Amino acid sequence: MIQIRTLCLIVGIMGIFCTQAQAQRTFQPKARPFKAQQDPAHAPNSSIRPGEFFQTESTTALWTFNFNNLSGMTIQNDSNGGARWKVVSALEPNLSNFGTTLNSVSGAPFALINSDSFNNDTQDDYLTLKVGTSLVGQSGVQLSFRQYFRRYLEDHIVEVSYDSTNWTEVYNSSNVIPTSTTITNSSLVRINISSIAANRPNVWVRFNYVGAWDWFWAIDDIEVATLPPNDLVLEDYEIIPKIGLCYNAQMALPHLQDSLIFSAAIQNFGQNTQPNTRLNARVIGASPLYNQNTAGQNMLSNSRDTVEVQPYFSLAGRAAGTYTLRMEVLSDSVDGSPADNVDTTMLLITDNRVSPYYPASTTLGSLGTASFTDEEDGVIFTSLFNLTSSDTVTAVRVYLRSNSVAGGVLAVSIRDTAGLASDPLIDFPIIVESDLVTLTTADISRGYIDVPIPAILAGSPQDRVLAAGPYYAGAQLFSNAGANHIRIPDDLSNQVFMPTYTSLVFLPIDGDWYTNGTAMGIAAIFGNPSATSVQALEANSAKVYPNPFVNEIHWSLDLKHSAEVFARCYDLQGRLLAEGPKVHAEQGTFNHSSSFGELPIAVYRVELWSEQGPITSRLMVKAK
Repeated sequence: MIQIRTLCLIVGIMGIFCTQAQAQRTFQPKARPFKAQQDPAHAPNSSIRPGEFFQTESTTALWTFNFNNLSGMTIQNDSNGGARWKVVSALEPNLSNFGTTLNSVSGAPFALINSDSFNNDTQDDYLTLKVGTSLVGQSGVQLSFRQYFRRYLEDHIVEVSYDSTNWTEVYNSSNVIPTSTTITNSSLVRINISSIAANRPNVWVRFNYVGAWDWFWAIDDIEVATLPPNDLVLEDYEIIPKIGLCYNAQMALPHLQDSLIFSAAIQNFGQNTQPNTRLNARVIGASPLYNQNTAGQNMLSNSRDTVEVQPYFSLAGRAAGTYTLRMEVLSDSVDGSPADNVDTTMLLITDNRVSPYYPASTTLGSLGTASFTDEEDGVIFTSLFNLTSSDTVTAVRVYLRSNSVAGGVLAVSIRDTAGLASDPLIDFPIIVESDLVTLTTADISRGYIDVPIPAILAGSPQDRVLAAGPYYAGAQLFSNAGANHIRIPDDLSNQVFMPTYTSLVFLPIDGDWYTNGTAMGIAAIFGNPSATSVQALEANSAKVYPNPFVNEIHWSLDLKHSAEVFARCYDLQGRLLAEGPKVHAEQGTFNHSSSFGELPIAVYRVELWSEQGPITSRLMVKAK
């Protein structure tokens, strides 16, 4: 798979952030502090290219291997020991979340390497197969195999050789599959290996797993076959806004001052040159609204090209409703497998919501308070959205999976897209936020909860007017120590082109932000764009940091009046745990530090009070 426009997009984002005097960081886990557990009841069934099976025309199998007869197979594990690659009839018990077997055509047995069984080990292990037939006389050959895996940080690598000494990499999961992604069980991968294997008397194929306490890789139905005569493939595609930072599957009517750019990577997988090859992009609402082609070109066998459709599709003036966005590769030949030439996604134009999450997606994962070991309370999920004009945020919608449990607690926020580095932590500072709300059975039955962003929170006004630009909508979840888990849908339908920063996850005890890469079920809700900013009310400004904290919490405020102030700390049940001494604060800038003693690791609400009542309030996490 070729990643479209990735470098340009990253450079563009960095430029935007620099002009806004914001800090930027690449969010990659330093090590493996946790494992994201997908909800078994809602296991993802994602469509990842390459990997979908489509019947191709006029191919002849030259050699097959399905692990019933192991002749020609060798296993080479690295010096760390352990029988990692093995031939099995079922997935091992610690992989029970992922089913019982690899859904191959031939059925069990199949090959498996299970990195999750080796938490104190690294793997760089090979399973090698000698193709049991000569390919002399074959000018065009393909390698195919079925696989199933969940990828964390490991690499699933396939290499081909004509002498068992010089190897050429033909597939690497890190180039095509985002981290923390489970592919379809099973996915078929097809690779044109003509440049290495055609007309060779001997050919070897090896499967190289490189990981360190990651997940697993299962393979079966390995085949070398002739290439089809005519077979174009929509190998990768991307739909991105001209202005925004990522594709928003939900767009609000006041924010349609943007255009969508359709681009794709096309491969000619067949033996014949494909005449007049072009990419067609369509947008269909109640009627066709957009139908454009790239310029036609002749594509040679096993060639690839990236193309972009122009003019771009303008969103301005579109009515509320659901739209189908469709891309298809065409040529003047009759394609033998047209199903892999086309893909579609959806756009929902709403009155007031913006989010990369498509609420009617049929390709959903699930993440929440049960997803990360020892992180049941205080985990934060965010989704990126972009405003093309100023607007007033009034609420955040948090979508819910049906196995959420009433009684769980959550709070929402709108966060700056700047990562403020305060070694060793990173924060995406809160712009506005809600108070805590408790999930009800009615919320779960409805499938979402709309949490209001109040104009005044704990006595402090909040400026809910957001300028045009990128923001994160966040939801912080609390399960009452695992008694009331909350699960949010994770939309995998557009993960082939969603940037890794589209959604982020913060683990409070771990103390770091991590990329998720797909679209969490969180949407910002907006009101009147001409509403008065509370800045006109000469509001107090208040910052409370760091979060998580260890021993002390620091307050930085701009007070309208002098006052006697003191800090309080509450648990999530509202019980007062500690209160600091009164301190005199003059009008204007006031900086203060509060210590609440040896509190256990947990989530707390801290408040700064005056004699007239609370001044400002924040949810804070006590770290190690």
